[in-house]
Amino acid sequence: MAMEAYGIRRRVMRRALVPLLAFVLILSATPIAQAESRYSIEKIFYGIGWIVDPKAELRRHFAILNLTQFHEVPYPENGTFETFSQVRVAFSLPSDASGPAVGTGLQIVLSYYVSAACYRIDRDQCPLGANTTAISEDVMELEIRRVLEFRDADRDGRYETGEPIVREVPLAQPLAPFASISPFGVNSSSLAVPFNWNVSDPRFNLTQGALFAGDPLLDELFGFRIAIGNGAPVNLTVNSYMFLEPTDYKGIPLTPSQLKLDILLDGVEYVAEDTAPALEMSLTSTHYRMESNATSSSSSLYTSSEAAIAFFTWGSSATVDGTASAVGSTVIDANETTKTVFLSYPRGRTILHDPVLGLSPPAPSDRPPRGPEDSVILGLVLLGPLAAAVVLGSILLLRRTRKAK
Repeated sequence: MAMEAYGIRRRVMRRALVPLLAFVLILSATPIAQAESRYSIEKIFYGIGWIVDPKAELRRHFAILNLTQFHEVPYPENGTFETFSQVRVAFSLPSDASGPAVGTGLQIVLSYYVSAACYRIDRDQCPLGANTTAISEDVMELEIRRVLEFRDADRDGRYETGEPIVREVPLAQPLAPFASISPFGVNSSSLAVPFNWNVSDPRFNLTQGALFAGDPLLDELFGFRIAIGNGAPVNLTVNSYMFLEPTDYKGIPLTPSQLKLDILLDGVEYVAEDTAPALEMSLTSTHYRMESNATSSSSSLYTSSEAAIAFFTWGSSATVDGTASAVGSTVIDANETTKTVFLSYPRGRTILHDPVLGLSPPAPSDRPPRGPEDSVILGLVLLGPLAAAVVLGSILLLRRTRKAK
């Protein structure tokens, strides 16, 4: 009788053990610090028009988004990581070809203010490191200066200083410039939002609208698309997307503080038969040192500050005439706060590349900048010991039952 009861207990234990182990292993890979992350939009201003460049005294097409948001990330033990941020993104391009070729080209200016705080979070888990509160602000400027047609002398797939440039098209001299701003709803359909104000001055004209927390229309609004480009002689368009809720776009996880850029070179005509295209860009931070980082799948330029990391990152692959193709990149240090970047592509008529510009949570000084996979890593770190304990305890229990038998 005792042996029969023992056998029943053993079978029950084995049946219960399998789902328990599966549950623990699944839980150990769950991004618990990000699972219930909550964003709320306090207000958003948007507008389009023109402005006079104070340096060149020439008119530029202009579009703007100004977003104020609150973000809360739950942690174990009822802890939270909270950020309040104001992100302003301005897009501009010269309105004609009358300016100097060395002038400012297509420009995206990311200005931000971030206040962050940890509540009831262990110091080694707080993204702020040794601090519990932090404030950061900066202005990061991304400029696309010119399109190059070059000869790849060493055939390494990227433009490097000194290689022959057959033709260059400066973005400071667009022949058919354009800029537009388009709000869209959850299903990506066009959404009408109010543009209530027209602000005029001898140096600018801006048609502007705003939505505030509690407005039913804000609940319907999913994001904005801003298109800006030069039209000719090389048709370069930058389509920029800002989503007001966390979402995946082309397989890339994005938050409301990150701007997705689709860089499109369309209908490219070459003047030689042995050349390839490249884009020359400049990235500048007003306050912080610019660092670089690269993996097999992407490269980044970033600044790391107390409350946020501001970054520009691009994938190592682009779509060239419908085919995934390698992207070559060359980064040149102008000084501590400015980098010049050359993105080189295989020869083709239609080239699409999709970088990201924006903010991410800070990284303590003893850790590298965080990536999207860090929430999974955090789950493994926090729950890995639990999984190990359950597995070890189960093994010991099985051994004991075998000896008893």
